[in-house]
Amino acid sequence: MTLRESKPPPPLLEPLLSAASYHRVRGQLDEALDAYKKALLFAADAEPHVRASVYAHIGSIKRAQAKPQEAELNFEKALEAVPTHHRSLDELASLREERRDARGSLELRRRILALLEEPGERADELERIARLHERDLGEPEAAIEALEAVRAIRPEDRGVLGRLRALYERTGAWAKVNEVLTEQYFQATDARERGAIRTAQAEVALDHLHEDARGLQLLDGALEEDPDHVAALQRLVTARIARGEIHELERLYARLIDLHAEADHVVDAWLFCRRLAALRTGPLNDPDGAIDALTGALRCKPDDVESRAELASLFAAQGDGVAAVRELERAAAVSPRRVETHRALFEQHVREGRHDRAWLAAMALEALGGATLDHERLAAAYRTTGLIRPENALDGAAWDTYLRARGHDPSVAEILRAVGPAAIAAKVDELASAKHLTALDAAHRADDGLAVAQTFAWASHVLGVAAPDLYVFDDVPGAIAAVQSAAPAVAVAAGSLRGRPLQELAFLAARHLTYYRPEHYPLVFYPTVSDLSRLFVAAVTTFVPDVPVAKEAAAAVAELRARLESGLDAEHREALADGVHALERQGGRADLLAYIRGVELAACRAGLVLAGDLAVAARVVRSESRAVAELTGEDRFADLLAFTAEDKLAVLREWLGVAVRPSIRPPKL
Repeated sequence: MTLRESKPPPPLLEPLLSAASYHRVRGQLDEALDAYKKALLFAADAEPHVRASVYAHIGSIKRAQAKPQEAELNFEKALEAVPTHHRSLDELASLREERRDARGSLELRRRILALLEEPGERADELERIARLHERDLGEPEAAIEALEAVRAIRPEDRGVLGRLRALYERTGAWAKVNEVLTEQYFQATDARERGAIRTAQAEVALDHLHEDARGLQLLDGALEEDPDHVAALQRLVTARIARGEIHELERLYARLIDLHAEADHVVDAWLFCRRLAALRTGPLNDPDGAIDALTGALRCKPDDVESRAELASLFAAQGDGVAAVRELERAAAVSPRRVETHRALFEQHVREGRHDRAWLAAMALEALGGATLDHERLAAAYRTTGLIRPENALDGAAWDTYLRARGHDPSVAEILRAVGPAAIAAKVDELASAKHLTALDAAHRADDGLAVAQTFAWASHVLGVAAPDLYVFDDVPGAIAAVQSAAPAVAVAAGSLRGRPLQELAFLAARHLTYYRPEHYPLVFYPTVSDLSRLFVAAVTTFVPDVPVAKEAAAAVAELRARLESGLDAEHREALADGVHALERQGGRADLLAYIRGVELAACRAGLVLAGDLAVAARVVRSESRAVAELTGEDRFADLLAFTAEDKLAVLREWLGVAVRPSIRPPKL
């Protein structure tokens, strides 16, 4: 038989193909396309594979130029020349996939597969076919068939096993899922990974194959591989609950708590502490263990009011009233409006004969609208209608120990107390120079016979605060206002205050006088956060010059620092140094907004002490639109509720001698 010789390519074809390749490599697509088109003129009589290759090159360039229709046309022409042209089949399949023609792409992929003989290439093409079935056509069974063919070629391919597992789960073929998981387990080299696979196998056995004994065995196996495997432990918890195995459940909860705590998974640790507490409170009847579990929950979430309430109940049941009250006080500090907290406090105080504190709890319940007849009877039994009659006065220790509210910072207080006289003198000079200093006419001095003047004098004595001069005017914002003057002074609108109950006047006077304590008085002259920051930085930089100061405030701070340095005597300079050193010991940071809020809340607390009635204090603060550090009336009311629940208010009432006497028995409940 004589072999037919192939036609040699036309003489001009080879240079054109070389030129096209040259331009294409350099990204000169238009020039390359022009050369390929010229090559087609000479390729008519060339071998079909040559023509197919030229058309395929043109198709690739058209695709790169974002002309998919022209690209497809050229690939189809290549396939007309050579129906098995691999590159054209592949690119055309990709183009059809891009235009969402999954069926068309799949047909071409199967044509490619039929051409391939090398196992690795066949496996790659089968993966593409599986992807089309799974992702684009929603045919998981066909995808499984293709991937199983890949698995037969590449049994160690972990990616294929993962896809098969997902597809078998999707189709509910749980026996096949288990088979794949077993294969994954034997391929895994990491103990943590093997533990996760055993856990997954256990879930299949328990949830789908209903093989409980095998499922529990697999979970134990997971923990043998990875003793800290949280998912396995949690799944064991579910299984133990279903089987009622509470002692095993207790052990699992304790283990999960330790694991989550070590990993700093606070929320999860808290959750299992709560579950352990419920188990010990209920089926296990282990109150001491429940206390331990709830204590752990509160270490995770100190603001967990429900855990505190449960802990208080357990302490009360064990006869530890002190611990019970302590937890309830902490709960009230976090959530002052929680009626159940004040109710539990009331019952505990009545049980242990703390009559004044029981009365305070009844007052809180009344203010919250949660009082029962028993609470109302006790509240009414000891309510006063006039001023309280204290036997003693408060001193600095009483203020620092019992009246301070959240936000108070002793180092800030010490610094402001030290620079107060110099800072106020500087502000007075500044106001005088600008002719903004308030001139107070002696003709406006309040008559000592006025109720408000008498209340201020009485309150200043009880609170241990030097009484400022009172001046009466027709119109004063809020009826009472501090005056920025050379000597401490207060402006009052006597007309607005006339007729108000003495207890309200006592609240207003005490709240106002709080701002005349030495560590608070600078706020009268530097009332905003911006003003106070400037003063505070100026004070601190007298001893720590390298404290960074904002560029826009540098000049004002430097000027004020100079005024402070010239106005400080030796005693106040030493006190300022002590305050700055205390600030450094706490990291050199101070929250001045919190400090201002703390002063306002302490002022309201002082008002409650002297008013002697939470209902009066609540009525005042909830009716005002008093603007101090963005605190609302409800914020003030909430703090007064928390203060009422604390032992601090009760101690102050004992100190003053106004507490309900133990000899006076509350109504029998």
